[in-house]
Amino acid sequence: MAKVPRNFRLLEELEKGEKGIGDGSCSYGLEDGDDIMMSHWNGTIIGPGHTVHENRIYSLKITCGDHYPEEPPNIQFISRVNLPFVSQFDGKVDTSKLPVLAHWNRNSSIETVLVEIRRCVTHFTLYPLSILMSTYDTGRWHPLTTGNCPSLPRAVPSNHIESSVTNPGHV
Repeated sequence: MAKVPRNFRLLEELEKGEKGIGDGSCSYGLEDGDDIMMSHWNGTIIGPGHTVHENRIYSLKITCGDHYPEEPPNIQFISRVNLPFVSQFDGKVDTSKLPVLAHWNRNSSIETVLVEIRRCVTHFTLYPLSILMSTYDTGRWHPLTTGNCPSLPRAVPSNHIESSVTNPGHV
């Protein structure tokens, strides 16, 4: 199967990005329309509803290197955000902690990265951090669906879930 050259692939992604993604919660486009190498992009993610990120707008810088799409783009949050896969120092996304980047293949795209980040933001904020990071202490675990976000815990102690439901102020 023939591989689509880098610039043709990025041109396809640009056209798709200009049309918008799904419900408009993620968008992307070239940082500078005169960037003939199509290396520097801007991305936007609108925080998912019913989370601490609801209605917040997160801006990202996306850099597609010379070997894109064989290698993943570099992603950096411009907006400050507290997520386990984002450096608190410079906002760069750790490729080893975000599955879509850690398991990158040439069929992935800027769009798939932004959608995956938004999905991980949703899963990360479903439960308070203290519950997510609590240790195994009762011998009973409550399954937690985290989609494709393996850097997040897959289970939380069921007694913490029960106590937070019966006593919302207690975590």
